[in-house]
Amino acid sequence: MRERSDRRARKGGLLLVAAVAAAVVLVGGGFAYARMPDAKPQPTAQILAAPSFVAEPAPSLPASPSPTKPSPTASKATKKKAVAAVKAAGCGAGLDRIWASWPMVASPDYADLGNGTVRDESTCLVWQKAVAPATHTFTEAKTYCAGLDLDGGGWHLPSRIELTSIVDPSRSGPAIDRTAFPGTPAQFFWTSSPWAVTKEPLRAWIINFYEGLASNGAYQSGSYQVRCVRSGEGGGRPKYEISGDQVTDPATGLTWQRSGSSATMTATAADTQCADLGMRLPTLRELSTTVDETRVAPAIDLDAYLNTVKNGWYWTSTAAAPDRTRRWALNYDDGYTNYRKADAGYVRCVH
Repeated sequence: MRERSDRRARKGGLLLVAAVAAAVVLVGGGFAYARMPDAKPQPTAQILAAPSFVAEPAPSLPASPSPTKPSPTASKATKKKAVAAVKAAGCGAGLDRIWASWPMVASPDYADLGNGTVRDESTCLVWQKAVAPATHTFTEAKTYCAGLDLDGGGWHLPSRIELTSIVDPSRSGPAIDRTAFPGTPAQFFWTSSPWAVTKEPLRAWIINFYEGLASNGAYQSGSYQVRCVRSGEGGGRPKYEISGDQVTDPATGLTWQRSGSSATMTATAADTQCADLGMRLPTLRELSTTVDETRVAPAIDLDAYLNTVKNGWYWTSTAAAPDRTRRWALNYDDGYTNYRKADAGYVRCVH
């Protein structure tokens, strides 16, 4: 599996110069980059594309489609149980930080604690309100957070899923709540999650707060923005509950289709298929919780989720703020995300 990913990485490197030339276009003093629907995002092109300005808030996006009928197995008790468990035990209890240990809600609920920190009441995560004063390499970023003495210390560099939790894909430039986190640059930020393939040069996950794109292609020697987080520690993995063709994640309160679609379809057809099942397409944040970043091709628990296409795009219901004609999608080759034209993708429904 790693050999296949290494070959993809080598091929990506050979195509990098051409991709940058083709993908990056100067627009109004900032950078914009073209989308190649079935191509793995190239880190250099993304880095050049990240604007350094903070744009005005984007208009509200259309609401995600709702199921046309209730799910026969939907359980309000499951969600209430998940919410109660998280609030009682604290963030991250029982789970490694690479997994979401909080119930999914429509949007974060931020509280400014008045001491340079912000708590997300929906996840129990406490965030550094301001961005680190300088960019750092991967190792430097982890050291910076570990040594941060803000509000008594105890900070760490956020994991991929922790940092994903504060992305607001309904906005762009930056894709974040500007009231809770003022002055956030629309640039790439480090996560603590290394790429599962350990061949040199080592790479790690970064998230672009221009629009919310997640990429595992950043060289650890690169220099990016940093925002630290404080959370509980855990040692486990999700304890999925499987019943027929459904998988429930007790930590998030989400119940998934165990077997996704075997064929691609348009985003509109995907909406309809999920609604016919009494389910819906997941949001970008929700689908990101299914990624197992310790695996590749596919980066998902194969015992819990069957028939996952190892290098295919899966639709979400989340529209792209920079281009409303496109939807966000996630590729389980490694778990990276991108937004695409509504042409064809695979489907895994949720409720």
